[in-house]
Amino acid sequence: MRKNPRARKLANRLLSLCRDENGRISAERVDEVLQALRKNPPSDHRAVLQSLSFLVERDLAASTARVTSGGELSAESIEQIRTSFTQKYNRPIEVESKSDDSLIAGTRVQVGDDVYEISIPSRLASISA
Repeated sequence: MRKNPRARKLANRLLSLCRDENGRISAERVDEVLQALRKNPPSDHRAVLQSLSFLVERDLAASTARVTSGGELSAESIEQIRTSFTQKYNRPIEVESKSDDSLIAGTRVQVGDDVYEISIPSRLASISA
């Protein structure tokens, strides 16, 4: 697929329209933007929609901390993770939590492409390497 700089530029402008007053992607605003595009589609609408989709996915991933732990985390722990990563990234971070018995003990946090892991399997892997 050939990159279309005009479509990417328009998608970046549309992404800014998809944000609410707190700077987060809003489903309602995304719907409004898509409805406006349906009424008046640009000539390269497929490239614009592909670029916008990519940007929205990337933004949502960068604003969400996916926490995996060996057991259930308390509400206090989740709030501490939210506060810590919000300060670290200087933007609001939402937390999604799930447990994974294979971690045995410890925690793995992924924010976008960044991964922070303190778990027994990762420690054992670093020792054996």
